[in-house]
Amino acid sequence: HTLKTLGLSYCNLDQVPDLSNQPDLEDLNLYYSNIKEIEGVDHLTKLTYLGLDYNKITRISGLEKLKDLKSLGLMNNKFSKIEGLENLVNLERLGISENRELTSFDGLSTLKKLEQLGLSQCAIEDVDGFREFSGFKDLYFLSLSMNRITEIDVKETLPALEELHLDKNRIQKVNINGCLPSLVRLELNENEITDIITIENLPKVKYIDLTENKFNVLENLSNLPSLTNVMINQTPVKQIRNLNLPEGCRISSFLIDSFTKQERTDMEQQIKSLGLKDGWLRARDYWD
Repeated sequence: HTLKTLGLSYCNLDQVPDLSNQPDLEDLNLYYSNIKEIEGVDHLTKLTYLGLDYNKITRISGLEKLKDLKSLGLMNNKFSKIEGLENLVNLERLGISENRELTSFDGLSTLKKLEQLGLSQCAIEDVDGFREFSGFKDLYFLSLSMNRITEIDVKETLPALEELHLDKNRIQKVNINGCLPSLVRLELNENEITDIITIENLPKVKYIDLTENKFNVLENLSNLPSLTNVMINQTPVKQIRNLNLPEGCRISSFLIDSFTKQERTDMEQQIKSLGLKDGWLRARDYWD
């Protein structure tokens, strides 16, 4: 009798155990061990899930024959390059977050069936317009939080993408114009944005988080017919202009000390004149 599922997490393994007598394995979990090299899985051709998160893997290899694999976890390892995934053409979920030496996501271009991709807490600096994701028609979730990205200029159309997480980077400029037709949630909070060049032509986006950035003028948001919330908490916005937002969209700001009374009044008038709702939380409202 052979196994379909095997969990060996927290077993302090130094290597993948001998599983030559388990050719029917579909689900293998090897989280939280000391595995440095991926070997001994090439005969497990029925695997659909392989979990290798929280190990010490220095190079991605040994996966070439796992063509039925749909989910692969490689979070928190030691590799600095994405490689050896070219044959995993049926992969739908890939977690590579928390690989601190990883500076690029080159090496993913053949994974056209990806639906979810986690690349947060790495050392990525340049996304190159998302060109690596050309032809990714099913990708609906992408996280690049907590990297070193300095600019977002989306060039590649990602037709299914619903959530894009770019928070906690070093982004200074943003240009997103019409390449993400299914986007619902856009997170750009905790960056260094001084210039919103364009965020427009996103027909389904409902939520944009611009909290904790550096721009003084909220501008260049237009043709966002589904938008309900724009968050600018802890951002020193003094002026709103060049906005074309749906009536009733809520602009939420929470700046207890940043505005004088007159500046607050001016901001309220600007928001009201645009037919928008003011989601401002005063300190007394917050503490009450």
